[in-house]
Amino acid sequence: MLKTYRTMKTMIKATIEIQRADFWFSTVNTQQLYENMCPMDKECFNFNINSVNYQDYVRTSNYGIRYFPCKEEDKDLPRARKNFRRLKIYYIMAWGLFVLFVLGIIGLVVWLSFPKEFYLS
Repeated sequence: MLKTYRTMKTMIKATIEIQRADFWFSTVNTQQLYENMCPMDKECFNFNINSVNYQDYVRTSNYGIRYFPCKEEDKDLPRARKNFRRLKIYYIMAWGLFVLFVLGIIGLVVWLSFPKEFYLS
């Protein structure tokens, strides 16, 4: 567990400046370049952001982050998935207990707010 925290701390230190900064980019040059391209070049150099396969992109970037900065390997995945499932069950159970607790408090308040004659008769 300490190894995980050290890795997280290292990643946070490495990206803290990027997280705190605001970046503003101008795309005027890119737009002008795209407008000046012939149709054949537009097909070769795909500028269409809608054609990006985001599932593949995220999967690849997550693998890269996991493998290079975090130094994790594929052999760790089954154990990580098992831990994730276990923590997900704990999370759902905790929320369920919280909801039951809140409903119990609301029921108690409603029950105490009515006069005794109402529910005794």
